[in-house]
Amino acid sequence: MNLVKIINHDAVNTLHIGYIVGTTCNFKCHYCFEGFNDGKYRFPLDLELVKQNLGHLINIYRKHHNKENVRIHITGGEPTLWPDLGEFAKFFNEEYNCKISLSTNGTRTLRWWQTYAKYFDDIGISIHNERVDPYHTIEVMDWIYNNTDVLVNGTVLMDPDNWERCIEIVDILKNHPTPWLLKARPVLSEGELSFFDDEQKEFMKGKIKKMPPDTWIQKQKDLKTIPSSTPNVESILENGEVIKYNTFQTLENNWQHFTGWKCNLGVDRIAIGMNGDIQGACGTTTLFGLDTPLNIYDTELTTKFTPDLVGPTICTQKYCICATDIRLTKEKV
Repeated sequence: MNLVKIINHDAVNTLHIGYIVGTTCNFKCHYCFEGFNDGKYRFPLDLELVKQNLGHLINIYRKHHNKENVRIHITGGEPTLWPDLGEFAKFFNEEYNCKISLSTNGTRTLRWWQTYAKYFDDIGISIHNERVDPYHTIEVMDWIYNNTDVLVNGTVLMDPDNWERCIEIVDILKNHPTPWLLKARPVLSEGELSFFDDEQKEFMKGKIKKMPPDTWIQKQKDLKTIPSSTPNVESILENGEVIKYNTFQTLENNWQHFTGWKCNLGVDRIAIGMNGDIQGACGTTTLFGLDTPLNIYDTELTTKFTPDLVGPTICTQKYCICATDIRLTKEKV
């Protein structure tokens, strides 16, 4: 049975902004997406321009499109190498009341984390088997967990080419006594699970390998860092059946291909690409019905981006790999 629609009820008053702050990284993982660690795109140079333009976008979505809640997710490259990252997070957290999340390899010194971790709401450490020092990761996650209210979590990227090393890392982190959140997720090739055997797939179905105590989870719900209830997302099949959305099930059934579908990119989620283009996180550049993408570093952006531009887009990608993008409201047309 094929999928024909996804409805994300939670996204009605929320805007997700993904921001790739350049492609400089201190890792060279063999499975990294092409161009994400080559250093071609440097970190933003004019923080004041970024504040002005991104603030303009947020104001329009809030005033004209009911996006009361704004969540900014920062990635790279390795974003903690950006000298202005801490000031950026501080500004949009305090001045715009945004939730700021960070995807990082966690390799900056403990001193760095002691200085800047407090400006984030959610710090996700991606754990890569080829380069990680799991004991440094433990030191960083322990400090954040014990000294802040940040939702700190680690995700081991399960690499089929180095499966046993990944299992070893999972075991080291899982057996450490501090109960921060630990997950294991697949490294996907061509957006599919076909490179994993059945035993490996079974291991990854239970993606959560260590769960914090109920009191910690409740604290994160009270802080609105995580939803207070199960995400309200539905998958609708071609026979009209409505089922609860599940990312792994979507991948397992090969339902992540949405070319030609109408998608709420540009409505519920936008991304700022490595060159500053405002696009989809999946690389779709045709948001807002424009032939040329708008750019966050354009000194004239505040006059170019107007409320009437906001609307759904038609998917042009071969497949969808990011769980956040997959569960956007979308419909086969």
